[in-house]
Amino acid sequence: MTMAPLPPTIKGWCPDALHPMETGDGLLVRLRVTGEGLTASTCAAITHLARQCGNGLIDLTQRGNLQLRGVTTATLPDLTRALNELGLLEHEGMRHVISPPFAGSDATACIDGRTLLRDLEARLAVAPDLRILPGKFCFLIDDGGRSGLDGVAADIRLVGHEGRVILAVNAGNGMPIPVGTVDLSDAADAAIALARAFLKLAEHTPARRMDQLVKEAGAKAIARTAGFASEAALPSLPIRKTEAVDVIGAHEGFIGVGAPFGRFDATQLEMLASVANQRLQPTPWRTMLLLDTNPSALQTLERAGLIVSPNDARLAVAACPGKPACASAQIDTLLAAQQLSGAARQFAAAGIALHVSGCSKGCAHAANAPVTLVGRDSAYDIVFDGRADAEPHLRGLQLSEVAAMLQAPSAGRLAS
Repeated sequence: MTMAPLPPTIKGWCPDALHPMETGDGLLVRLRVTGEGLTASTCAAITHLARQCGNGLIDLTQRGNLQLRGVTTATLPDLTRALNELGLLEHEGMRHVISPPFAGSDATACIDGRTLLRDLEARLAVAPDLRILPGKFCFLIDDGGRSGLDGVAADIRLVGHEGRVILAVNAGNGMPIPVGTVDLSDAADAAIALARAFLKLAEHTPARRMDQLVKEAGAKAIARTAGFASEAALPSLPIRKTEAVDVIGAHEGFIGVGAPFGRFDATQLEMLASVANQRLQPTPWRTMLLLDTNPSALQTLERAGLIVSPNDARLAVAACPGKPACASAQIDTLLAAQQLSGAARQFAAAGIALHVSGCSKGCAHAANAPVTLVGRDSAYDIVFDGRADAEPHLRGLQLSEVAAMLQAPSAGRLAS
């Protein structure tokens, strides 16, 4: 008899220090890292906290967040106090804003992304009515500069274009829909208006995110409710997508370093802090950018097990924390990702070729992947050209069977 995958536990909020999330390896705590990035001294302090208050593991998420793992109820109070002193504590009602890594320092940008970031965060801080927005609801600022954020999901997007800002809402499957254009000085208020429109229209629907509301009510209704002129002609969003491979290694003004499968240990993060010259900027591509840092540091970081080359096979694989770190996971995802990374690239020339998910939630990669492995009863189901929540094409394989199949000469045709 064919067994369906076990239903995962959907938590539905982002785990900050005031609202930590219980996982398989203790409490998970997200740090507040703004678009300003981290100083080397702050990064070093995080490594100390990871060891003293957690298990020494730090995740770098798809939104460019840092999360400490293995925190306990005994160490949480000390961690909360320390994060508050460092300015890394998520306070009640904060909304997450994703910003371009080079905001404010990118001569190619169409708008001043740093100014817009500060304006939007300031307005969100004095908008108590928006505190009831869903915990994962987020905003994204794309200044039109050297790093394109098309591959990063967000409920509300603010995109620089020809000196103005296009407002867009997420329609799902990476397809934002423009709903209005405004001057830079009005962009933060326009984003607030869209958030309030979401709350008003979603009140009597099951929608919990903007893409769900677009399906329920339509983008035009959202735009009208937010006060945008429905008859206005809207420009198309520019197509700009940056991948991890585009920022890894030595570049003008920075070096890029990847977190293997989205994870640093405290020693690796400590080494990043020790070689950084100025600011360290986490990115949504699970990389850390070290601004104005000598490229010779890449050799040291490579010896520490970090990703320093755009040709590193591990960049072809997305993997969640897996078992035992996540209580929902049913496989050791990181073991599988490490063993299968060499075979992964044949399934896609760029981007994520293999997604290893501990359960059907697919937290590490929300989009389709050429090959997706999904944990079920300590075995592996396989989905070709789909997501972790899709119907599997193959079920109940052991890791050795998966490895043999993916490494076979004909494996590249399996996903086609």
